[in-house]
Amino acid sequence: MKTSAAAMLSAAACAALLCPGCVEKKPEAEHIRPVRTMQVAEAGDEQRKSYTGTLAAHAYVNAAFEVPGRILRRYRQAGDRVKAGDKLAELDPVIYRDQLKAARADVQNARALLRQAAQAHKRA
Repeated sequence: MKTSAAAMLSAAACAALLCPGCVEKKPEAEHIRPVRTMQVAEAGDEQRKSYTGTLAAHAYVNAAFEVPGRILRRYRQAGDRVKAGDKLAELDPVIYRDQLKAARADVQNARALLRQAAQAHKRA
């Protein structure tokens, strides 16, 4: 009797699991989306125009520094409007300060050599 109760219980469980699949589902109403349409026709010759050519900037300036160096700061970007005298960019002055110090040292050295040569000339 225990086996028949177990068999009936498992048959009832299987039937409970399978029954929801047996129920017929009602088909959902299909949603119809509206579509825009238009008629395409060939345009007349008066509406059809074609042009060939090359587009270029109205004014273009190729700007460059007179001396080489590293750009420290940019004041303007490509495409900005500028007037004569506007600052475009700034170079790093460290290189030029060092060159100025070296040139001043060369001048002092040349003056010292000149004094020595003048003193040697007086002795001779």
